[in-house]
This record gives sequence, structure tokens and C-alpha cells, in this order.
Amino acid sequence: AEVVARGLFRIGSPTSSLLAAGASICGVSAVVAIGRVLDARGTAITFAAATILLFDAATLVAFPLAGEWLGLTGRQFGVWAGVSMFSTGPVAAAGFAYSPEAGQWATVTKLARNSLLGGVAVAYSLAYAARSAADPGVRRLWAEFPKFLLGFLAVAAVANSGLLSPAALASIGRVSDALFALAFVGLGLSIRVDDMRAVGAAPVGAVLVHLLAVSAVALAAVRWLL
Repeated sequence: AEVVARGLFRIGSPTSSLLAAGASICGVSAVVAIGRVLDARGTAITFAAATILLFDAATLVAFPLAGEWLGLTGRQFGVWAGVSMFSTGPVAAAGFAYSPEAGQWATVTKLARNSLLGGVAVAYSLAYAARSAADPGVRRLWAEFPKFLLGFLAVAAVANSGLLSPAALASIGRVSDALFALAFVGLGLSIRVDDMRAVGAAPVGAVLVHLLAVSAVALAAVRWLL
């Protein structure tokens, strides 16, 4: 996705990286996380998030219709949606709208993609730190490295270690949802239509090319393997 955004649509960084992360990993969550890692301007994050949300809405309707037309089984559709669509909520909604089996497969497949966020965030932070540092030594890279990522990885490890009860995880999840909603309010308040008009349709075009390519490859794979 980043190669398409930069090479074909001439979208500069960090917007190209935000679009790639959102389309490839876990939608708006990835846009916000990678935006924080790259210390991106609010405008870039807003453009990328708005583009991903546009495709979330479109694919939520289009994928179940396409699955019915293609005659996919529940497992085939769930894996296809989990690999191709962007944000977790629309993936699960599209899957369960298709069938209970599709919903389960879509959710599991999407969560597997989401697990890549920490590693991708670390890779982006190191790549951008090395690019911006005149002397990309270990000490300089550490100075540029966003330390909050260590907390992110630690929390992910604890959440998956079994140390917390299901009730505690549910409570933390509710707080997380509230904070995420608050972040969306901030993104919405920062949207300026004139700024988005100035950027043009390039972000939409880049993400559309990515979606079509990944969807086609994933569809061929699930039909052949499943």
C-alpha cells in the first residue's frame, strides 16, 4: 500500500505510511497508533482516518453482497473479509451479517492481522528515526524511538498472558472504547473540508488500488485452499 501511495499517487510521508498502516493492519486504530509513532501532524492523521472510514462504510455493504454473488461458504467469506477489509468492527459486522460461521472466521482472521500492529509500529519508528538522524547510531536511534511503544507491547503481553480475569479485561475494554471514541471526537473537530479538497482524491485512489489487489489475491486463495 505504501509503494502504491508513494510511487503511483505521489503521496508524501507520513500520510503514505498512515494509509498503508490503516489499510494493511487494523484500520483507524493503526492510523492513530502509527501517527503517534511518527509524530505526524493532526491533518495527516485526519486525512488517513477519514479515507479508511470511507472504505469501512463501503466494504461493510459491498462485501456481503459480493460474497453472496460469488457463492462463498461461511468460512471462505470470513477469511476473505478478515484479510481484505480494514477495521475490526466492520469486519465482524460483515461476517456475522453473512452467517455465524463467517462472523467467527472473520473475527479470528482480523485479530491475527491486528496482532501485527506492535511489530509494524516498532519497524516504522526505527525506519523513520534512522532516516531523520544524521548519525543513525544506536544511541541516536534510542533517542528518536517513541518510548510509549514499550508500554504498548507490555500491555499487549499482559493482556494475553492470562494474568487478568475476563471481568478485568472487559472493564479495561470499556475504558479503551470510551477513550477511542474521545479520540474520534478530536479527529472530527480537526477536519477542514478545504484542506481535504486541496489534497484531492489521491488517498482514496491509493487505498482503492490496495483494496482491489488484496481482495483479488485473497479471494483466489480462499477459493483454492478452503
